[in-house]
Amino acid sequence: MFPRLAEIPTPWGPLVVQTHGALVAVALVAGWYLFTLGTAAQSPRDRGRLYLAMSLGGLVGGKLVRAASHGGVFFEGGLDALGVLLGGAFVLWLGGPRSRALAPRAASVGAMVAAAIGLGEHFGGARFGRVAESPTWLVVRHPRWPDLLGSPAWRAHLADGRIDEDAVSSLPTIPVGLLEAAVALVLFALARWRPRFGPAIVLGGYALARLGLDRLREHPSTVDLVVAVLVLVLSIVAARPSRAAALASA
Repeated sequence: MFPRLAEIPTPWGPLVVQTHGALVAVALVAGWYLFTLGTAAQSPRDRGRLYLAMSLGGLVGGKLVRAASHGGVFFEGGLDALGVLLGGAFVLWLGGPRSRALAPRAASVGAMVAAAIGLGEHFGGARFGRVAESPTWLVVRHPRWPDLLGSPAWRAHLADGRIDEDAVSSLPTIPVGLLEAAVALVLFALARWRPRFGPAIVLGGYALARLGLDRLREHPSTVDLVVAVLVLVLSIVAARPSRAAALASA
């Protein structure tokens, strides 16, 4: 899978470092630092364990939604940020009131991971937007990678007969993944600024953004639409004042 950052030689063959995976890994490491930093309802060690469980739940949720929306298998393809948010929230809810008190911390982490996923999709040409000629400063072309298979956008346009086999890039498309990443970064900043309302801000804001931006994709998914509505409902629940939120903002 391209683009690739590096190939690390090992006795078992080269270890390929992919851009999408590297971005998600950096976001998870930075998220662990933010989640365990400072004082909270639990010790840093307990928060670290909870973060690991949340990360695993988010990865499983992201894989499940991705596979369901694209008809693929669990271990192929990338992650869907909506599924990551749902999976992480589910693990947090299972942890009980003390774990739920850390929801404001988890919210900003979720936004950061969503931004990483959006950037990874943008660089990889996956889940690309509709073909558009303008505005010229916004639309992007996805390249034909050295493996001769090309990015998903390039392959789709070739299959539709809209480009030739010797084309070096896809047609210009709306950078939906990049726009999603920008929204997620704004939500991250808002969640850090108003941590008590972070869960509602991130869940609601990202769900609304996906409901709008997914309509700009070349192949919008009904599964993503349903999951976005579920995340939006969850944001309404998270917006209700609770003692857990009050503890977390302390």
